[in-house]
Amino acid sequence: MSSLASRILSAPLGKTHLFFLGQAGFVFKTSKGTLIGVDLYLSNCVERFDGFKRLMPYLLDPSEIIFDYIIATHKHYDHFDIDSISTLIENHQTHLIAAIDCKKDIEQLEIKQKKVTYVTTSDQY
Repeated sequence: MSSLASRILSAPLGKTHLFFLGQAGFVFKTSKGTLIGVDLYLSNCVERFDGFKRLMPYLLDPSEIIFDYIIATHKHYDHFDIDSISTLIENHQTHLIAAIDCKKDIEQLEIKQKKVTYVTTSDQY
């Protein structure tokens, strides 16, 4: 297990913790222990699809932590990591909240629609 995964999992309850994963990725651990990953880029898919190398080293393997929620703010693969997303949500716990422009990729990955909530710019919750 990576040192970052250990730090995230061992962060004590009662306070909200924020961890930076590089690129635009963050992990929040709420005061009650809810784990939320935002714009996680945990693979090398951008280089494979677009030829751009990673700007930061890998800090977390997609199989190291079971998140409660994964949020993908938009379709760019350094925000919606098409190579890692299936591993991140393959368990029975994690729910994906994704921008509507990710829908085609989510359908191609055959992710169960009950595990996904799509959002648009006009949505309010």
